[in-house]
Amino acid sequence: MILILLAPKMILNTNILLKMNFNFAYKLVIILNKFLPTQSIPVLMYHSVSKTPSKLSVSPENFDIQLKILAKSGYQSLSLAQFEAYYNQRKIPPKSVLITFDDGLEDNYTLAAPLLRKYNFIATFFINGKYIGSQASHLFVAEDRYKKIMSPEQLKKLSTQNFDIANHFYSHQPLISLSPAQIKSEYEQNAKFLKQSISPKTKTDFVAYPKNKTNPDVTGHLRFLGVKFGFSGHNIPAKLTNHRLNIPRIAIFNADNKLKFQAKLSPYYHMFKYLRQ
Repeated sequence: MILILLAPKMILNTNILLKMNFNFAYKLVIILNKFLPTQSIPVLMYHSVSKTPSKLSVSPENFDIQLKILAKSGYQSLSLAQFEAYYNQRKIPPKSVLITFDDGLEDNYTLAAPLLRKYNFIATFFINGKYIGSQASHLFVAEDRYKKIMSPEQLKKLSTQNFDIANHFYSHQPLISLSPAQIKSEYEQNAKFLKQSISPKTKTDFVAYPKNKTNPDVTGHLRFLGVKFGFSGHNIPAKLTNHRLNIPRIAIFNADNKLKFQAKLSPYYHMFKYLRQ
């Protein structure tokens, strides 16, 4: 009976201790990153900037806060050309960040892009051509399937504002389930579509894997097709030792508070496995 009465208080205390433990770890990795910087680039992965209650959405308010943190911390956002140059030179300027968006949802144009411009940041939008100008019926989160994908005109405008448009394959199918011929078709069909419909300058030889799924067979096929860089998941900053066709990205969520967001920028974040569960 006593245990039953004390249970709510015990749970509350456990939650407080757990939160303190997380915050301590966040602060530690932030400090380590400040005093022991490494040659790495946090590649941030977003999907939607909206108030939709979806795992893939970050609210405009929180996105603004995150960009403000990057700006105040002295980060400079990179274009894909800069990312490639630094990778080839084997030297990464400190406080570099690559900001990426998958799927091309219309809120990227109406909400994300103006906030990026507010802080003088650029970003890369990975686009799958099949759904341009239509509904995002292919996304796995139900709340997102009713959202619109950017139109060709909106993508063209972004491409004239120093934003990069890159390749997310044509129909957003996980490449690990496709044959070599299908992978070739998905890649080349999307590349042709983007160059003809958006801009000849579209970075079609930079790809993001649908659902972040890849394997050595997939990367082997893409290397043969001339793909320069492939971006996946893994939730750690990119390093010069990463395979060019398996560059890790850090998923950013609406639930990430200021400390957690700053901690995710640090290569030391992976030291605490419980933070990533």
